[in-house]
Amino acid sequence: MQTSQPVLITGCSSGIGLCVARGLKQEGFQVIASARRREDVERLREEDGLDAVQLDLDSRSSISAGLQAALEISGGRLYAGSWSEWIRNPARPVATDAG
Repeated sequence: MQTSQPVLITGCSSGIGLCVARGLKQEGFQVIASARRREDVERLREEDGLDAVQLDLDSRSSISAGLQAALEISGGRLYAGSWSEWIRNPARPVATDAG
């Protein structure tokens, strides 16, 4: 049974998101890392040992699917989330598609 608090971190293919994911994992959180590209998701799983989902903040359908996958991984609960792309560029709209 997972005893650590689950968190969802976006933008984990590199940079701030990846650093935050690695740091929180080291602190004992159950990190669910996300990235836009499937190959980055696989790398996060294989190289960093993170739970990972595919999620693109430019797509509502991707956000919905990624969040659903994260909730399945975490047993239906998330303690916190970090949207690192939005933090880096707050003027950027999130989920601009109609899907």
